[in-house]
Amino acid sequence: EALRALDLLVIHDYTLTPTARMADYVIATKLQFEVPSLTILNEMIGAYVHPGYGHNEPFGAYQPAVMAPPEGADVLESWQIYYRMAQRLGLSMKAANWVYTGPPAVVDMETEPTTDQVYAMMCNGSTIPLDEVMRHPDGKIFDRVRQHVAPRDGDCTDRLQLADPAMMAELHGVATESVAARRKTDADFPFQLIPSRMQNSQNSSLRMPGVVKTGYNPAWMNPDDMGRLALSPGDPVEIRSRHGQVSAFAQPDDGLRSGVIALMHGFGGMPGKDYDPKRDGANVNQLTSWDDDGDPRHGMPRMGALPVAVRAAG
Repeated sequence: EALRALDLLVIHDYTLTPTARMADYVIATKLQFEVPSLTILNEMIGAYVHPGYGHNEPFGAYQPAVMAPPEGADVLESWQIYYRMAQRLGLSMKAANWVYTGPPAVVDMETEPTTDQVYAMMCNGSTIPLDEVMRHPDGKIFDRVRQHVAPRDGDCTDRLQLADPAMMAELHGVATESVAARRKTDADFPFQLIPSRMQNSQNSSLRMPGVVKTGYNPAWMNPDDMGRLALSPGDPVEIRSRHGQVSAFAQPDDGLRSGVIALMHGFGGMPGKDYDPKRDGANVNQLTSWDDDGDPRHGMPRMGALPVAVRAAG
């Protein structure tokens, strides 16, 4: 509320958040090499999400800032902006992280902390104190906190069940099913649409103008398929499934097999809303249906390998 009242334009190290009109004040923050760094985010992702994310080893590291801002640069660290705003508004602050479930650290609102002190509050409750991590300039694998599977309890008689009948029945169905029937492609829907990723874009997160070169999610196709459909790079196409239709723009990709088309999710407008596919992209959800090939266990419908038809727009 205070930021909106002052009509501020805060420039972060990765995004730009403009107000409705020209800002009265611009607050620039230090860049990545100008602030200390530590591995807490990677470590928390592994603990908070699931194994396989973050570090596989009990590794921790801290690095001081590589360089100072240019002489005379009027910049702050991101946290200082919010700390000083809260301080002037008479607010109290606490520092917490995703993993530690104990009481959050209380921030001193009289004396501004250093960045290292803020980091220490972020690491509150960690198995290895930050000051110990800081003693290892190249980082360290802390073997003493390595996790191992412990022996089972003495009264536990449970065993891992192998080849559960329900699982074996499903595997048998997969082994004996018709691949062509499973794909559901035919003369009317000869292509299979698969998910894809694009550099500088993640899911439906904020995309600043110019970050995605095309501005939209291209329909990537095998060049031979484009040739058979008389399509040139950037040509508008209509992609139709048994459940809906979207407008997109074809682009060649030598890495795709013939008969496969790739389209990234997270673009386009909401169903039933007007939108510009050249500006907003195509909403892949409009090609799917809750009733299409739902999983018998959790109900998830078919989200990939969708049988579709592709043709030049118009």
